[in-house]
Amino acid sequence: MLYGLLTFLLRLKKIKRKDPLGYDDPVGPVLLVVVLCGAVGTYLLRMYTFKWPGEEVRTDRSHRSHRSHRSPTRTGPLAL
Repeated sequence: MLYGLLTFLLRLKKIKRKDPLGYDDPVGPVLLVVVLCGAVGTYLLRMYTFKWPGEEVRTDRSHRSHRSHRSPTRTGPLAL
């Protein structure tokens, strides 16, 4: 967010001075892709490899009970 603010202020200054060039941003999109790839990589690494002490690493979804796949039953005056 700080990079975006600084880029905005730099462009604002160039607009006030009526500079003909220098409005492009070659670093921002590359930086954004690198940060997003790092965040996704960190998430996947944590999801499939990291474990807290005393916790098992689970790579499948067999830990869910089959009950979670049932639709909830409704009771009460609004039950259909």
